[in-house]
Formats: sequence, C-alpha cells, structure tokens
Amino acid sequence: MLIVLIGIVLAGCSDKEDAICGRCINLTLRAEEPNALGNLVEIKILPPEGQLSVPANSKMKLRIIGVYENGEEDLTEQAELRILDNVSNITFTEDNQVQAGVWDPSGASYNNTRIEAEFEGIKAELIVNVMEGVCDKALTLAQVESLDGTCVMSHSYDGKEYLFVPRKKFMDRLGYTASNIEENEGRTYAIIHNDSYPYALFRRDGKGITLENYENENNPYGQAERYCNDLVKMSFNNKDGWKMSTFEELEELIFHHENNNLLISGGLPLDYFSIWNSDKPPSGLLYGFLNNVNNVEKVPHYLSSRHAILCRSE
Repeated sequence: MLIVLIGIVLAGCSDKEDAICGRCINLTLRAEEPNALGNLVEIKILPPEGQLSVPANSKMKLRIIGVYENGEEDLTEQAELRILDNVSNITFTEDNQVQAGVWDPSGASYNNTRIEAEFEGIKAELIVNVMEGVCDKALTLAQVESLDGTCVMSHSYDGKEYLFVPRKKFMDRLGYTASNIEENEGRTYAIIHNDSYPYALFRRDGKGITLENYENENNPYGQAERYCNDLVKMSFNNKDGWKMSTFEELEELIFHHENNNLLISGGLPLDYFSIWNSDKPPSGLLYGFLNNVNNVEKVPHYLSSRHAILCRSE
C-alpha cells in the first residue's frame, strides 16, 4: 500500500496550543491498493444448493458473490442487503440470513419478496419465496394429502417437536433431488414412495461412507442425517438441535399417539413405512422402527435400505 506523508509546519507554531488552533497540520494520505481481481463487474445472490424457497418460520443463508474481471470473491459479509417491497414476511439477521415469518395462504404475491444486494454501487435482485413449513395442526393426514401442498406434518411431545416424513413438493422447493445410489451426496433422498403416496424415503449411506467408519463416527453423514442437519441450518420452525429420533423416542411417541387416539391404521400418521432411528448397533446393521403399535420392534436394515425419517428438535 502506498502511503504519502505530508508535513506542513507553520512558523511560530507550538506543540500544543497551535496544534489545537489548527495552525500545525499533519496530513496522512492513503492511496488504496487496487483489487488484484480487477474491477467489480456484477454481484450474484445465491441461495443454498438450488433452494427455491425458505420454509415459514425458518432461515435461509444467502451467499453474495462478486464477479470481477479476473475472478470471483465472496462478499456475503460485506454486501448490504435490503428489502424492496413495502409489505414483506421476511427480515434479515445480523449475519445476512433470511428469516421467514408466517406463510400467508392468501396467495403467491403475499409470500414473494424482492430483495437487493449492493456492494460498491453494484446491485443485484432476487425474489425470496416463503413456502409452507409445518402443517396447520388442525389438518388431518387425509386433508394434508388432499391439499397436496408443501407443508410437513409434525407433533409436539415431551418438549420436542417431531417432524414426520416430508412429501415430494416440500423436498423439491428445498432443492432436493432423488439419488438412489451408494455414492449419494448433497441435498438428496433415495426415492419417492409412489405417485399415490409421494413421500421421500432415505438411505443411510453416502459418498465416502464405509460401514466400519460409519459406526466409529469417522464418515460424512448419510442421506437421512444430512436431511436432519439441513433442518438445523435452517433453524426450521424456529427450533434448534434437529436430529434423528432414537428407538426409545419413537416407541414413546407411538404409544403416546395410541393413548390419545391419534393413531392412523395402527401407526404414526405416515402409513406403514418403516422409520430409521439413530441407533448404531455393533452387529454391522442399522435399525429401523416398525410403524405399528401392535408390533413395535427394531428391524435390522442395511445402510442402503430406504425408509422414512422422523427428525426431532431439542
């Protein structure tokens, strides 16, 4: 950095009094070092991994990328974000995350907000869509399936919120795609159950995972764990600590449903799917939970098996 120091000393100027009067002047001029990437051409606002919407009462981390003549630079912490619409159901957090409010059933125009990012006079715009998050508690499973929206059913019990298996539309809006292969990675699930019951089913394997290392916690997360971790990043439904349910938690949950006449076809409200639980037995197999109150048991599964997932909050 080039520093130019100019000292001007006026005759008869003392150290203190005249300096206060402004008769002695010391000026330090700093010439800014040019950016090695050249001039800023444009900036881009990027949601995470193709995410199209942010669920109601949840967060979405945006990245602001500066495109220069000779490369790119992350400007997320430097760019200024602002909301352009007079009425909006989103705000910004201190670290430039989008915080969604309540989803408005009135229509798309109420759930779309224009935002703008600016850095060094260069601007970019993006429309942020707020989608349904947790389904209205008053809706039954049949009503949720009939409406065919993007919400996910949940149930609060013992201070925790249990999020039931998501439907395809919910996963699509979060940028998830199907990947029924061992080396799956990113925002993926294994398959959709079928057209009549478009629920996402998950594997427990993924790119770089081996069973031996998996049991020793030395691997990247598999599909089911990655989904719960994404809920953590979003602070989904304004909750923290989302993780896979244990077998004991699922057992308590299904008996709680039985005692309160909430069972559907003898199980939790997600049909007859077997449910992954977080247990990691030493036998080399992982366990699922059979969703039937009359036959509650651990069912051994391979990592590549495809089952439902119930994430729960802290």
